[in-house]
Amino acid sequence: MRSQSETGSTYRLKSFGVLGGMGPGATAAFLTRFFLHLNRVSGATLNSEFPAVTVQTVPSADFISDPASTKFVSGEVKSAFDVFRFANVQFVVVPCNTAHLYLPIPEYNHVPILSLPKIIAECEQLRKKRVLMLATAETVRDGLYRPAFKSLSAGEVRPSDTDQDEIHSIIWSANSGVKPADRSLSERLLGVISKYEVEAVFLGCTELCLFGAEGIEDLGLDVLSSLDELVRKTVQICRHEEDLSRYQLLS
Repeated sequence: MRSQSETGSTYRLKSFGVLGGMGPGATAAFLTRFFLHLNRVSGATLNSEFPAVTVQTVPSADFISDPASTKFVSGEVKSAFDVFRFANVQFVVVPCNTAHLYLPIPEYNHVPILSLPKIIAECEQLRKKRVLMLATAETVRDGLYRPAFKSLSAGEVRPSDTDQDEIHSIIWSANSGVKPADRSLSERLLGVISKYEVEAVFLGCTELCLFGAEGIEDLGLDVLSSLDELVRKTVQICRHEEDLSRYQLLS
């Protein structure tokens, strides 16, 4: 094994915070995929070759189904950013797509947040394609990714109300802590996807990213995972390969 003196970095990896808990399984998956991807691209193995990461999970109410709970969630998120400020993190990532609708928080603008929509706006995989948007009803309705799709000249295809209800059920069935998603959820999701004449599928909910890619490519469709794209960009920014300000979430 290499010694720390043999692998001394010429720069320190950027530290970051993770606003998690929405849901906890997705938070764990983000961290696992982040460390594995960093190992693949850099060969990092020693503790000193990984960044400082501060994780704050929010025990959020069901703010997706119950908009009245957003006030509670907002308070919990502010408490999380107090932790990030104390930890002096250099930026924050938010694996939950829907949570982006409630960010940034004006009084915490000094803590940069990595914007998932800005990351997706650069994914050439979706350019000029008809893309099925799979996400929470709130993410779809509020058009979180509409600017990203527009910049890619991609046609956003939204599920019918009935299919959106099915997607909601799948998401909340998968949102069960760190318990692996049941394979039947993949089959249900594929049942929805098969109804639409599209060229690509965008997984715009982190819970769907835990299992949703299974089988989609077998349908002859491209699939883009918001979770995997967030992981890749986080690694690049930590390694000073990308300019953080380019992807900052702004009000």
